[in-house]
Amino acid sequence: MLISHDVYIIDNVTVNSNVTLTIGPGCRIKFNNGKYIKVFGNIYANGEEGKPIIFTSPNPNPSPGDWYGIVVEDGGEIELNHAKVEYATYGVKSSYADV
Repeated sequence: MLISHDVYIIDNVTVNSNVTLTIGPGCRIKFNNGKYIKVFGNIYANGEEGKPIIFTSPNPNPSPGDWYGIVVEDGGEIELNHAKVEYATYGVKSSYADV
């Protein structure tokens, strides 16, 4: 699965095992309050200099803890390059996973 544009996540998202989610350079992924993305499979978020990938809050006046964060579970793998996780409770939280 490929995300190549900005996305607004309104509910929790799960990336199942044997699924790969690729997020393209320059994408902004906004998460509704308290929501998360849980990873059992793979996420590759490889931004570029000048085109970072931003995981963030949708709020006009964001603050830390607006959304939960990225949760990488046992067996999950996430690769972040030129990416920023902001205004989350945990940012990236890992349970015996490759981060």
